[in-house]
Amino acid sequence: MSFFAILVIIAIGIALFCIFPIGVELPKPRRHFVVDAIISVNIIVFIAMLLRGEYMNFDHFANVAFEPGIDESVREFFYDWGLKPSELSFSRLVTSMFVHAGVLHLFANMYLLYIFGLPVEKRLGPMAFLLLYLFGGFAADFLYVYVTSPTLESSIPLVGASGALFAVMGAFVAHFPRAKIRVFYSILIIVRGVRSVTAVVFLTLYFIFEVVKSLGIFSHGSNVAHAAHVGGFFFGLFAAYVALQVRRLRPEDLEDEIRRILEDDSTQFPISRSPAEQKTMALMKENITQILVNPDYPPLVKEQGLEGYHRLIAEFPEAALGPGPQFIIARILLDKGRWEEALEAFKKFCITFPQDVRRDEALYQIGHIYCDKFDETERATKILTLVAGEFPESPWARAAEMKLDSISR
Repeated sequence: MSFFAILVIIAIGIALFCIFPIGVELPKPRRHFVVDAIISVNIIVFIAMLLRGEYMNFDHFANVAFEPGIDESVREFFYDWGLKPSELSFSRLVTSMFVHAGVLHLFANMYLLYIFGLPVEKRLGPMAFLLLYLFGGFAADFLYVYVTSPTLESSIPLVGASGALFAVMGAFVAHFPRAKIRVFYSILIIVRGVRSVTAVVFLTLYFIFEVVKSLGIFSHGSNVAHAAHVGGFFFGLFAAYVALQVRRLRPEDLEDEIRRILEDDSTQFPISRSPAEQKTMALMKENITQILVNPDYPPLVKEQGLEGYHRLIAEFPEAALGPGPQFIIARILLDKGRWEEALEAFKKFCITFPQDVRRDEALYQIGHIYCDKFDETERATKILTLVAGEFPESPWARAAEMKLDSISR
């Protein structure tokens, strides 16, 4: 078959039915050494495999590149370096992850590793990411061997990075469940386009599809190791869950950490007040609260509530409204561009009500103000890192990641 015919067949296949992720809507890290190294090694190994063959012409070479098994000398590479259940060893567990059964197999795995691996490597760090990749591949291989050859008699080699890749995908959905994945789809040429889907939806459906295929449904005669995909995904999901639980602070420790980061000389609130002063402060807070929480009051009256809050803080600097009104005040000040006042209002909200469900947004806004308005990037980095690490399911964690990326550039 000619090289042109191969390309035509691939194009027709994509047009008739294709659902493939083409990117993630997350900031691209500047440094991703491990992902780059893994991709480079896989490409080098693939080239080394093709160099074993003897080719009559370019079309012959193209055929072998897309289907290496048709050339005996290249096919032997699979048996030399792939994972054979009958010759199970640590070295084959490692080498099998870097051998691929064709250029499409290599391209798909490496492209998906680039898409999902970059944010995971940035979140975990280079060494933890490498361990996730390798041990995810091991777990995938072991499940595949257990399912397909429990007696370890098979000599059919398993090759490819798919198991390790699925471990990375499992970790991705655990760390970035709300991240948007851009998916290209084409069905019978008529229906096609690009759509953004949340990671938890797309990868969960993808995983269910792999489970169904691993059970032999719709995959009779397939040479794809779906069981390895399932094993890798489970490992990545589990490893990420454990890492998140270990790294995440306990609720009481998180409250202490919020106070530790935010408290400074300008936020020393405890002041002794006489009973008369306490009564006056309580009345002022009650009046402000009634104005802010009443949806029927017009904007002009809301402005009076803001002015009342200024008088309250001028007379009682330690005063804080209830969690709802205090947050409303901070948002109003932020919308008006009164950065210093908004900063203090958000800080007072977080320190006074560290358990409130809106603390992730409040902390993000504090980091945003420190970074963009006061150029205090060191303090902003601490706060935004807290948001990204402690509230991974929150949309504000994603915003914090993007802000941190802009700071590091």
